[in-house]
Amino acid sequence: MTKQQAAILRVIRETPFHMTADEIFLAAKAEMPKLGIATVYRNLSSLCAEGIIRKIEIPGGPDRYDRNMHPHDHMVCTTCGEMLDCSVELEDFLSRIEAGGAKVTGYHLQVSCICSKCLAKDA
Repeated sequence: MTKQQAAILRVIRETPFHMTADEIFLAAKAEMPKLGIATVYRNLSSLCAEGIIRKIEIPGGPDRYDRNMHPHDHMVCTTCGEMLDCSVELEDFLSRIEAGGAKVTGYHLQVSCICSKCLAKDA
């Protein structure tokens, strides 16, 4: 693992939220001032390919990166954009799909919501 890759991974692992590539770049650049954005994108791609982190595609927004590789789902606040981990049981849903002759090899569920912070602001 290169110094750049280690710095990028450290930023992802030490941050409690799902960062964009630009956020990762800015945080890692504070540690490595000569770090380039292309290096960040290349290393994020490599870390994802190696199964160390995962990329979460956000329709209409920048991709986010997740350090948690255990199966889980996400909620995204439609007001502030915050992404939160959640766990949804879909066993009945998955068995229905497989009953139709398909084999589910994975899925990603993303729930749109208004987070508790945004709800509190509106109250």
